[in-house]
Amino acid sequence: MGLFGKKTSLGLDIGSGFVKIVEVDRSGDQPEVTRVAMRPLLPDAIVEGEVMDPGLVADTVRSLFERMGTKSRDVITAVGGHDVIIKKIEVPAMPEGELAESIQWEAEQYIPFDINDVNLDYVVLDSDARDTMDVLLVAVKKDRIADYTSVIVQAGKDPVLVDVDVFALQNAFEANYEVPADQVIAESKVLVDVARTEALAVVAYATATEAGHHFSIPGFDDPASPNAPAIPFLRAVVGARVGKSARVAWVRHGRVS
Repeated sequence: MGLFGKKTSLGLDIGSGFVKIVEVDRSGDQPEVTRVAMRPLLPDAIVEGEVMDPGLVADTVRSLFERMGTKSRDVITAVGGHDVIIKKIEVPAMPEGELAESIQWEAEQYIPFDINDVNLDYVVLDSDARDTMDVLLVAVKKDRIADYTSVIVQAGKDPVLVDVDVFALQNAFEANYEVPADQVIAESKVLVDVARTEALAVVAYATATEAGHHFSIPGFDDPASPNAPAIPFLRAVVGARVGKSARVAWVRHGRVS
């Protein structure tokens, strides 16, 4: 039975400071969160999305599953950081079959890793151009995916889907704030997810994500730091990194402002 034929699944977020798990029941008309659990991680167990201490992280995840008492085995998670590349590229117009055959060669021009070391995916974006095509290219290092799926297996569960955090954030925003699928956005929109030591900015145009930016915030988790959580500081950082005039939705502690 496929993932979406089952009634419940588990969402796992492995962050730099906390492990968070939700159980989602999809037996009704709308998905419903039935259980939530969270536990802090020791410092440096996760650094910029990389699992530095797999045993410790797996033990933390396993203990959370046990505390939740969930019987579901299917786990969905997401990866991000510097081992994830999202790039909108322009290629000559061609049939889908030809694009599928040539996308690896096209990707090699934009991916700063050995193409054999990444999992590659793409989607053709809507465009008015006749001679060219806009393609959203996504590449994730295989080692990063293996690190996360290995933690889930060590915790006694089955990894069934690994998303990219940029797309997960945008999908969550659209699902919860009723963004019409056909809405045309004249200006860019930026979603910002603030973690313990990092922020993730997503630049979204209409219904497609153009880019995602991860950046560290020195001293962000230190209340005495001048960089302690402050919207003006974050706006300045995001503005400098994103480099676009954009409407910003700040996603933090479950609120949007």
